[in-house]
Amino acid sequence: MNRFLYFILLLIITFNGCSSDKNIRKDMMDIIDVSIEQGGNIINIIDDTAEIRRTGFSLKFRFTQQDSILINASFQAETFNNAKEGLPLQDLAGFRSTGIAEELFNKDSVIYVSNDSPNFWYYTDDSDNRFNNVLKNENGYLCTREINGVIDLDGSAEKVDLIKIKQKEIFLVIIKSEWNEDYTKMIEKNRKIIKLKFIL
Repeated sequence: MNRFLYFILLLIITFNGCSSDKNIRKDMMDIIDVSIEQGGNIINIIDDTAEIRRTGFSLKFRFTQQDSILINASFQAETFNNAKEGLPLQDLAGFRSTGIAEELFNKDSVIYVSNDSPNFWYYTDDSDNRFNNVLKNENGYLCTREINGVIDLDGSAEKVDLIKIKQKEIFLVIIKSEWNEDYTKMIEKNRKIIKLKFIL
C-alpha cells in the first residue's frame, strides 16, 4: 500500500513539475525584454524614462523564439499615459489603426511616429524581419533596431535626423499580443512603456 501511495505521489509531483515548466516557458515568451544602447553604453530606464542624446541609439529586443511586438511611438503622451493607467489595448489610441507598412531590415534606421498607428517589428527568419541586425544563440535571438531618425506620419512623413527633432520626448508603448482562435481579436499578453527624453 505504501508503495502504491508513493507511486501516486511521484506521478503528481512529475505532472506538476512538467506543467510548471510549460508555464515558465510560456511566461518567458510573453516577457518584453528590451534595452536601449547609445554610444556603446546601456541607457538605464528609471521610472519608465530613458534619457538619451539627440544622436543615434539602438532598441534591442531579446526573443526566446521567432517573435514580434507592436510598438507605438508618438510625440504625444496620450497613449503612454493611458497605457500606464492600465487601459485595455482596444482603448489605446496608438493602436487603433493598422500597423505601419515598413521595409524589411530597417534600411533607413528610423522609427515611425504616429498618434494612432503602431510599428510592427518581427523576426521570422534572416530573410524576413524588420531589424537591422539579429544575433542568434542557444537562448534565442537578440534583435537590434538602429534609430538615427524619425518619420512623423502625422507630419511631413519624411525622415528627420534625431539632431533636428524639435520635440523633447518620444513616448513608446510596447505590446506583446496574439490573435484569438478565429483571428477576430488581439489578446494582449504584456506591455511596457518607455519615455525617451532628450537631454542634449
